[in-house]
Amino acid sequence: MNKNYVLLLAGVVLSATSSVFVRFVDVHPFAISFYRVFFAGLFWFAVTLVKDRRELFQVAMDKVGFSFLSGMFLAFYYSAWITSLGYTTVANASVLGALCPVFVAFISWILFKEKIGGRRILGIITCLAGSVLLVLSKMEFGLENMQGDLLAVLGAFFISGYYMLGGYLRKYMSMKVYVTLVYLSSALVLLILMKVSGIGVAGHGMRDTVIMISHGFACSVLGHGIYNYVLGRLSPVTLTLSALTEPVFAIIFAMVLFDETMNIVIFAGIVTILGGLLIYSLPEEKLKNLIQKNNRRAV
Repeated sequence: MNKNYVLLLAGVVLSATSSVFVRFVDVHPFAISFYRVFFAGLFWFAVTLVKDRRELFQVAMDKVGFSFLSGMFLAFYYSAWITSLGYTTVANASVLGALCPVFVAFISWILFKEKIGGRRILGIITCLAGSVLLVLSKMEFGLENMQGDLLAVLGAFFISGYYMLGGYLRKYMSMKVYVTLVYLSSALVLLILMKVSGIGVAGHGMRDTVIMISHGFACSVLGHGIYNYVLGRLSPVTLTLSALTEPVFAIIFAMVLFDETMNIVIFAGIVTILGGLLIYSLPEEKLKNLIQKNNRRAV
């Protein structure tokens, strides 16, 4: 098997463990978020000083400003998404948090007047239908449970801003310099949020501190680092499909480790959203080929 596919699978699995790390600690979401981006940022800063020091210190000030803005979106994303795990299931949080392509389409349409093709509109409508199913599945349990789903959707909005700014910034800087600036900027924003909220950086206990540092290393350094490494080595279709499997792995982990279950409505919502994201993300010709192959197998 191509080593890049093995690496990609490892990256997907590592990224999917984020909810596991979060559930294993009893710490405020701001602190969990801070530890994740701060120690990941320190790691990439050390790497960048060795390999890309000149580029790091020559980044234009306007690009530094946009990096800070990107880091702010990332900080808000982690804060919202990690908080959502305290109110809803890993399944709902993971799948609803993956709705960022829908927000990217709307933001691009509103701000940049980019047209949304018919296939993407179909994908968006499908995702929205699945989201409604997931939210409706929680209505019987009260407003607090719905709050978790809504926070996950809010997180998807914030990560959309992060991705859009990242697409712009990566034209002007290497991956290592970009993640260094963004992670450390995100850590600064979270530090301010913690200060305002009266949450300390230290004093969380050795066990929780080790888990939170491991969270940043496993998910941000290794998981996302592998994604960036294979980005130019595998087809966009392969990467799209792999990204859709990340919530699936997260759901499996939650069912095994936390005894989470799902009813038919939740299952239908998850499948509908993932199907909508597939329709939205795959190139037209690839989607047609995939449908034709499935039709042949069915015959």
